[in-house]
Amino acid sequence: ILLEYPEGPVVNSNRVMALGGAYVGVAEGADGHLYNPASFAYRYPHTRNDLVDWDWALYWLNVPGRRNPDLYGGDQEATSTSWLGGGLDIKIGGFGAGFHVNTLEYQLEVEDGTRNEIVANTSFGLGLAYSLHQLDVTLGSYVYLFSWTAELETGLHTEEYDLALRTYGAGSRIGLLWAPRNR
Repeated sequence: ILLEYPEGPVVNSNRVMALGGAYVGVAEGADGHLYNPASFAYRYPHTRNDLVDWDWALYWLNVPGRRNPDLYGGDQEATSTSWLGGGLDIKIGGFGAGFHVNTLEYQLEVEDGTRNEIVANTSFGLGLAYSLHQLDVTLGSYVYLFSWTAELETGLHTEEYDLALRTYGAGSRIGLLWAPRNR
């Protein structure tokens, strides 16, 4: 069970993108950290009997051209948008732990054509989960240690620039995954 609140576009590895919203129900492996924290301890069927297991994900998406990346409900077109992120987890017995980092960067051209604005949003967090294999249930928690946004505004025809950094407080998610085996 995962209660999902809209936070902008779904961007992650190729597997998550291909499954779209259906991935939230699966949310396994390092791809699933941001969607269901139970994925930190979830085991693929072929590794369930191993004492130690690990998983990683790395993704990069570059969207060229002018388009609206639907960032925070804004209607302004971005001249370029890119996402970069990844995660790593290790599972020992029924326990799992790991981290995930996610960065979104986009460039906007201000309507009057005199300035560019580059915005980068980054978040980093740690996760911990435990799997009750006999019940086919995994419970996990993910804590955002920090999130920050950097905005750089530059003049197109001048040497002027303005840099703003904002940090956001920590946050958390709790996830539950029920994955029955051969039932």
